[in-house]
Amino acid sequence: MEEREYERHPGPSLTMAFCDYWLKFSAQPVQRKIKAPEVQLILFGQARSSSQIFRREMLDLNTANINSSIGIVNVLLAVLSEVGGDSNIRLQLLYDEFYAEDINKLFHTREAKEGVGVTMFKYDGGIDTLTFMLASPKGTTLALALCSPQNFIDIFRKMRLHELKSYTVSWLLINRDGELTGRLQQDLESQIYEGTQVTLITNASKLRFRVFSTMVDHTGQKIFVNEGIWNKERSLLQLVMGSENQHDDLHGRQLKVAANDFAGFIEMSQDSEVPSGVDAEIVIALGQFLNFTYKIVRPADGMWGNPLPNGTVTGIIGMVARHEASFAICAVAVSYTRETVVDFAYPYHREPLAIFTRAPKLKSRALAILSPFTLQVWLCVAASTLITGFVVRLQAKASNEHDWSFQQCVFDVFRNLVYQALYSGTLTSYLAVPSYETPVDSLYDLPKAIKDGYTLGILKDTTNELLFREAKEGIYKQVWDLFNHKNPEESFIDRPETGIHKILEKKFLFIEFKISNEILIGKIGKAKFHVARQAFYYHGIGIACPPGAPYISAFSKMLLRMGEGGLIQKWFKNEIDKVSHGKSEDNGNKEIIGAIGLDQLQAAFFMVLIGSLAATLAFVVEVSASHLKCFRFSDSSN
Repeated sequence: MEEREYERHPGPSLTMAFCDYWLKFSAQPVQRKIKAPEVQLILFGQARSSSQIFRREMLDLNTANINSSIGIVNVLLAVLSEVGGDSNIRLQLLYDEFYAEDINKLFHTREAKEGVGVTMFKYDGGIDTLTFMLASPKGTTLALALCSPQNFIDIFRKMRLHELKSYTVSWLLINRDGELTGRLQQDLESQIYEGTQVTLITNASKLRFRVFSTMVDHTGQKIFVNEGIWNKERSLLQLVMGSENQHDDLHGRQLKVAANDFAGFIEMSQDSEVPSGVDAEIVIALGQFLNFTYKIVRPADGMWGNPLPNGTVTGIIGMVARHEASFAICAVAVSYTRETVVDFAYPYHREPLAIFTRAPKLKSRALAILSPFTLQVWLCVAASTLITGFVVRLQAKASNEHDWSFQQCVFDVFRNLVYQALYSGTLTSYLAVPSYETPVDSLYDLPKAIKDGYTLGILKDTTNELLFREAKEGIYKQVWDLFNHKNPEESFIDRPETGIHKILEKKFLFIEFKISNEILIGKIGKAKFHVARQAFYYHGIGIACPPGAPYISAFSKMLLRMGEGGLIQKWFKNEIDKVSHGKSEDNGNKEIIGAIGLDQLQAAFFMVLIGSLAATLAFVVEVSASHLKCFRFSDSSN
């Protein structure tokens, strides 16, 4: 941008008159002696408190020289009187070389013992003063600038060049040359960030002052708006700091909304330009109440995004951080890492993580007859049957009432005690009720699933991945080690849809947001998937805005009202109802409980067949052994 030279018009000492007016304004009555404010003087980057310079006795206001010809001092007094009544606002004073002599005279002739803090900085064209000035404030700060127009432009140009942003600082620029106001406004408009509140006060006449404040027009450009002539009945501090509700009306401007297609939250249809989903309803409602239109933009990488170690920011978060979008909404999880580059409005939803996998398959019925008991139980049953049979044989032999063999006793024990009393009823229930593979229902089931050949997946560059990647110990660290780090493309995927389809194609486990992905699998066929019973790590879902975006507070108020009114819950219910009603459910592997059929009894027939084959084999062996014995006996007789 072409630099403009502003002719400097010398005038009376504003600072000296300012000091005297401040003392007179604070005196009640006039003869009362007061303590002037304690001031911290910042000259050339070194701080000196007033007590380090020197001290004087409290001043008698009758001795004060008041230059009543300087009408702009009234502006300073109005600001100071309002700031003095608000302990939450800090005051900073920035001046340049043109005011250096007056500032020095101020501290050599008017020294204070105690009072409110006013921090002063001398602007010498360097960046260090601005860096310290914008980094030091904690809380709301009013920066009062007494500089030449050329230095005003230079200050905001350097702030933009070095990305010095402090949205808690409101600026009050005083320009006593009304003829240069138009040129000064044009040059400032191209340098000021949205979210930086700047008020420009200039002489309209000798004792009248015109006020201009910044706002964003419908095209998104920062402009100065004429607030009219200032008088003592108007709150100058409110004009400078901005009204609490000033951004409740965005004047029809178009905001760029960064978003990805995500089931249930925001989806773009080819047949309609109007998106659908919970987040789409929120954007539409915000636009209606806050008077703005919107245009959806997508990131080139299709990611949600996070700050990376190399300083870049990916996905929709990166678009917001680079001011390529006005805000991002698409199931955006709030995280500390993201809050280093963007600001979040009030979280409107809490979304847990869950594990998604393929629906458990029906177990084979070939060995269902053995299913009622585990291998260890069967071994115990066999041992107890043999021992009990042996005891029964001893009792029968001792009583001489029955001549039972040991085999008969064992068989009777098994038939009467085990089969009739324990096994038959349990077997019937196992045969009638379908039996499925054991599903993955918690994080603690993942190691066994990985051993069984499953691959664990998650969306990359998201807060979900960050949760496991930054874990140093515990179950989250154990889960992080289960991902396929040798082939990252197998575990770290770009889109939720990719993860859902991988579940159907191979043995794949997918960790993602629960409700949104339940909506996604509902469109494909919910019975084909299994959602783990354990939901964990609830994320706050919010709207990501550029740092210091002025409409964040308006967004937060509206989101809070929507949540309290039940609108957001209603929109979520509507999205779930879309996939749960009006569509026949694919039963997949599901089997309805009913009468026992041949499929359930196939194991019994297999056991009969196996027993028959074993008996036949035993018969053949016995016959063969008998013939062999006879053959040997015949040979021995000969």
